[in-house]
Amino acid sequence: MSYTERLLTQGSFLTRLAHGGRYRRTLELASGVRGAAAVDFGCGDGMILRRAYDAGIVGSGYGVDSDPSMRESAAANFAGIDGFRFIDPAEIDRVIPAGSCDLAICTETLEHVQNPEVILDAVVRCCRPGARVVITVPIEVGPSLIGKQLGRFLAGIRRPYGYEGYQLRELFSAAVLWNARGFDSSHVREEAPLTGHKGFDFRDIEAALRARMQIERTVCSPFPALGQVLNSTVMWRCRTPERPS
Repeated sequence: MSYTERLLTQGSFLTRLAHGGRYRRTLELASGVRGAAAVDFGCGDGMILRRAYDAGIVGSGYGVDSDPSMRESAAANFAGIDGFRFIDPAEIDRVIPAGSCDLAICTETLEHVQNPEVILDAVVRCCRPGARVVITVPIEVGPSLIGKQLGRFLAGIRRPYGYEGYQLRELFSAAVLWNARGFDSSHVREEAPLTGHKGFDFRDIEAALRARMQIERTVCSPFPALGQVLNSTVMWRCRTPERPS
């Protein structure tokens, strides 16, 4: 079973609802461009990029992922389709020409890296001026965290579903006080090569985005009307800066 199939078909009703809504709204935010040259940072098995290709949004591009097995799965999902390459992050500067992409996608990736600003800088470098950018990250602060932890717990009853647990004081800090840095997590350990969901605050990413590009639209999923208080994911549609003529 592929990574995407596991997300969309296994777990609990709550986790399936969250992942399904994220996939659907990512394509909605990316729509409006046709046949784009795209780059997907943290592409996983390449299924979002493949769905964008099937919808005519993307015509060629690159998938970037640090996991060789994911890159292999992504390449398999594009078997017989020309114009796509799947590369390690260390290859970005060598393989992707600066200013060559019309669309950048980065879903559920920035929470897992110690320095997400490095990826955002790479997004700006790879994209032409005024290119569309779609970024999504999980909401791990505020009241929605309680519902997410419940969904993860239920998902793990019948089969393994890895997630980070919280002590009560930690959950109170993150869910009630909106303070994700008030307890130990991978996000406060400078030596952690990869970071997890626990201790992640989407507001740090929003600030980094505003410093680098224009945010055109902010959407929360799977229930947009409930905003950042009761949702699992926050999504931004952005534009890279226009260079002076």
